[in-house]
Amino acid sequence: MRRCLLLFLSGLLLSSLGALAADTPASDEDETLLKNANVGTDGPALLEFLRRHTRATAAADKLQALVKQLGDDSFEIREKATANLAAAGPAALAALREATKSRDPEVVDRARRCLRQIDTGQHVTARLALAAVRLLARNRPAGTVETLLAYVASHVDDFGSEELCDILGVLALGDGKPAPALVAAAGDAEPSRRLTAALALAHTRSPQSRAVLRTLARDADPRVHLEAALALAARSEPDAVPVLLDALVDPTPARSGRAEEALHAIAGALAPKVKRGTTGAERVRCRDAWAAWWQAADGTSLLKRLSDRAVQRTAQQESDGVAVTLALVRLLGFRKPDRAAKALLDYVPSAEDAEVVEAIHAALAELVAAGNKPDADVLAALTDAQPARRAAAGDAVFRAGRQEQTMAAHALLQDKEPLVRLHVALGAAGAGDKDAVPVLIALLPDLPLDQAWQAEDALVRLAGGAPEGTTLGQDAAVRAKSRDAWAAWWKDHAAAVEMHRLRNAPRLLGFTTLVLLEAGRVQEVDAAGKPRWKIDGLQLPLDFQMLPGERVLVAEHNGNRVTERNRRGDVLWFFDSANFFGLQGPQVAQRLPNGNTFIASRERMTEVDRDGNIVFSFQPAAESIMRAQRLPSGEMVGVYAGLEQRFVHLDPSGKELSTFPVSVHTYGGRLQMLPGGGALMPNHNANVVVEYGRSGNIVGQLKIDAPVAAVRLRNGNTLATSMPRNVTALATLPYRAVEVDRDGKNVWEFKADTKVTRALRR
Repeated sequence: MRRCLLLFLSGLLLSSLGALAADTPASDEDETLLKNANVGTDGPALLEFLRRHTRATAAADKLQALVKQLGDDSFEIREKATANLAAAGPAALAALREATKSRDPEVVDRARRCLRQIDTGQHVTARLALAAVRLLARNRPAGTVETLLAYVASHVDDFGSEELCDILGVLALGDGKPAPALVAAAGDAEPSRRLTAALALAHTRSPQSRAVLRTLARDADPRVHLEAALALAARSEPDAVPVLLDALVDPTPARSGRAEEALHAIAGALAPKVKRGTTGAERVRCRDAWAAWWQAADGTSLLKRLSDRAVQRTAQQESDGVAVTLALVRLLGFRKPDRAAKALLDYVPSAEDAEVVEAIHAALAELVAAGNKPDADVLAALTDAQPARRAAAGDAVFRAGRQEQTMAAHALLQDKEPLVRLHVALGAAGAGDKDAVPVLIALLPDLPLDQAWQAEDALVRLAGGAPEGTTLGQDAAVRAKSRDAWAAWWKDHAAAVEMHRLRNAPRLLGFTTLVLLEAGRVQEVDAAGKPRWKIDGLQLPLDFQMLPGERVLVAEHNGNRVTERNRRGDVLWFFDSANFFGLQGPQVAQRLPNGNTFIASRERMTEVDRDGNIVFSFQPAAESIMRAQRLPSGEMVGVYAGLEQRFVHLDPSGKELSTFPVSVHTYGGRLQMLPGGGALMPNHNANVVVEYGRSGNIVGQLKIDAPVAAVRLRNGNTLATSMPRNVTALATLPYRAVEVDRDGKNVWEFKADTKVTRALRR
C-alpha cells in the first residue's frame, strides 16, 4: 500500500523525486483542464464533481471471499469469482493486488487478469479530481473538508498521492486545530474513514492532532494503527515505537517492512544489527532485538553519549562522521529526558555541520511542542550570548507553534547575526509569519552559499517557482540583483501569498550526493565540494536514492544486486537479481512509498517487496530499457532503445499510454518528470540537456558538455553530471557535476578525476 494510500495521481504531474510537494498552487492549467471536461470551477461545482466520483465502499469481507474462490477446485466457481471481481472495478484493486502475491499460480493468474480488465481510464478522472482539489484548497468553500474526507476514504486503497494527502492536511486545520469532521472521522465505524483521518492528521502538528493519533495508534485495524504510528514517529512521539515493534511480526510484508524502515529511520547508525527475516520465528527474534535496543536507549545514556561527543573529538568520531550524532539527537527527541533541551543547546555551537544543526532544531521543536509549559532552557537561550543557541531556540519555538513563546522569539528576526536571522526567519515563515519573508530576502547577498540556498528555497516554495532575475550565484552583484528581484516580487504578491506552503516543508541542507562510477563510490559533498561521507566498494553503481536514517539505496550493476546501506557501507537489505530472468545488471533502484523497491534492468521493470518477493514484473516486447521510474500513481516512465530511442509513459500494467522520440545515449538511472507533464533529458552526444513538453515538443535546451544525468532544482537551475566521451575530450573537459542557471551560466561545480554520473541536491 502506498504511504498515503490515496488517489492514483497521474504521473504527468510528478517529479523524479516523488509527488509534487503540497505547496503546488492551483494554476490556470487546472482551470483549463476542468473547463475542457465541462466541470465547473466555482466552489459548489467542484464539490459536486468530487461527490459524484465518491464511490460506495465495497465490503472488504465480500471481496476477500471472492479472491479466495479464485483458487477453488470448481472451475465454474473460479470463473464466476473472476467475473465478479472484474465487475467490482476499482474497489477491488487492493484485494486483487494482494492476491497477486499468492503462492497459488491459479489465483495469481486470475487476479492479474482481473487487474487488466479493470478500466485504467480512471486516471483521467484522477487528474481532474486533483485539479479540483487544488482549486478547493485555494477557495475552501463550506463543506470542503467533509467532501474531501468522503472522497479520499472511498479511494483509500488506490495508489497514492502525497500531494492530495498534504492538501487534505492543510484543509483539515481550522485555527490550528483539526476540523471537527476530521476528529469525527477518526472515531468512525468504517475503517477507511479512520485510515483517512490518520493520513490527513499526519500532515498536521497541533497537540490535538497528536492526541487523536495516539488513539488511532491503538486502533484494531492494522492499517490504521500503523499509519497513526508512522505519523507519531514523524513527530518524535515515543508512543509510536511499541506499535512499530509489534508491526515487525505482521505477516504482511508491506506492513512489517514499513515498520522496519521506520525504526531504521529513527535509530540510524545506532540500529541493532538484526534482519527481519521471512519466517515467523525470525520476525519474533527481530522484534525482540529491537525491543531490547529501545529499552537500552534510555534518556540517561543518550545524554551521556552526546555529552561525551561534545568534549571528546576522537578519531573514531571522525570515522563515523555525523551519523552517530544524528541518531543520538533524534533519540533524545523521542525519549525527552529532563534537561534534554539543555544538552542539545549545549551541543549546537560545536555541531559538525548543517545536517546536525537541522536535527537539533527539529528535536528541540518536538521537546517544546510536547511540554505542558515553556521550557526554561529554551526560553533562556533566546537571549544567549552564543548565536548558535539563539538561532536554535528561536527556530524551535516557531516550529513548535507555542504562541506564548513566539513573541520573544520574534525579536530575533532583527538579531545582529545573519545566522540567527536566517534560522529564526525560516522557523517563523514556516509558522505563517509574513514578517519573516523580507528578512529572508534581505539575507540573500550576505550569507555563505549553502545558507543562501536555504533562504532561497523557502522563497521559491512560497512563490511556487523562482521569478525572473532571481538566480543565486557566487558573484556579489548577482546576489544583490536576486535580492532586489525577490523584493519586487514580495511587494507585488505579499497580500496573496499562502504561507501554509512552508508548513512542515523539509529544509534544503545544501549538500550534493554524487556517484563516482568507476571508483565504486557514492559520496556527499558540501557547497564547497568538501566530502562529508562516502560509501566505497560498490560494484558499478548506476543509481542511488537517499533514505531516512542516513541510509542509501544503490543499484549495483556489476554486482547483480540492489543494496540498502548505512553510511559506513554496512548492508542492511539487499535483493540478489542474479537468479531472476532478465533482472541481471540492475540499473535503476527506487524505494517506493509502500516500502517496496522498483528495479529496472535493460530487459525488465520489476517491483519487489521487503522479503524479496516479486510483486510486479514487465518486459518490453523488442526494445531495451535505458532508464525507468515508477511514479506514485503506479504508472511508469522510461526511455526505450530499439530502432530509435523514445520516451514512454506506461500504465501500472505496462500498457503504453504515450510516447515521443528522444536522444539520451547513456544507460542507467531514473528520469525527471516536470510539472505539467514534461521531462528533462540529457543528450550526451549533442552536449545539451533538453526539456520536453507533455507531447514531446522541445520547450528548452541548455548547453552542457556531454551530460549523463540531469535534474531540475526547485529554484529553476539544472544540476547535471558530465562525462567526456573519450580521452581526447578529457584533456579539456573534466569529469564533473555542474549546476547551471536558466540562462546556462555555471553557478556551482564539482570536479573529479573519475567519472561522475549521478548528482542530487538535498
